[in-house]
Formats: sequence, structure tokens, C-alpha cells
Amino acid sequence: MSEYAAIEKEAEIFTGICSRNDAIDPALFDRYGVKRGLRDKDGNGVIAGITNISRIDAFEMRDGVKTPCEGKLWYRGYNVYDLIRGLRGKRYGFEEIAYLLLLGDLPTRDQLNTFTDCLTKCRDLPSNFVRDVIMKAPSKDLM
Repeated sequence: MSEYAAIEKEAEIFTGICSRNDAIDPALFDRYGVKRGLRDKDGNGVIAGITNISRIDAFEMRDGVKTPCEGKLWYRGYNVYDLIRGLRGKRYGFEEIAYLLLLGDLPTRDQLNTFTDCLTKCRDLPSNFVRDVIMKAPSKDLM
């Protein structure tokens, strides 16, 4: 059985979820004037892309004045600090946050189990990888 065949069903489901949750209306590019640079002629930041995956808030409006702030990072509408606090001391959160970023929502327990099982099936290194790559060509920095 090929490596892909082991997860084909799950991959099809995940592909459908990604397509639904990550579609961007092409009209938004014109509406928001998406540019290729990072600043306009006045030195203000410009929209370099449109995504519903993350958002950075670098300014706040205070008394009608745009003021730099400490900044906030949002993943799919969730404040990253809230996500971290929700994971603290309970479990590792890589798989949950990966699911959120890739598929658009925090997973239910069943969805997380399916996703984690799928990732586990894909983690195996090719046979002889350690011998051929690590042991025969060692590096000072394993990473």
C-alpha cells in the first residue's frame, strides 16, 4: 500500500474543508487595492495579500488617531495568546493549531484524532534514511 493510499480518504476530506474555509473572493483584491510593496507613498503599510488565516493588529484607534500598539496576532479569529492559554498544562498543541491553520476551525476530539492519526502515518522516515543520510554524512548541526 502506498503512503498516500493509507490516508487517501482523510486527505480528500481535509482537501474539501480547506477549499471551503480558504476561498478568497477575487473581487476583494480590487476592493482593498492589494499591492506588491509593503508601504504606500505616505509610508503607511499596504495590504500585501488577503488571507483569512491570520491577522496582525499593529495599530489602534485612540481618540480618532491611529496609534501604534503592542500588537496582536490572530489565527482564524482567535487571539494567539488565548490559544496558548487554552493549551497550557493540558497537552501539546501543535496538531490542534496546525488543524486550525490548515482547515479553518479548532478540531473536535474526533477530528483531532483523525488528523493526528493521519500525521502519524506520514512521519515514518524512508528505510535506511538514518544510515544513509545521518550516519554517512554527519554534520556538526543535526538540525
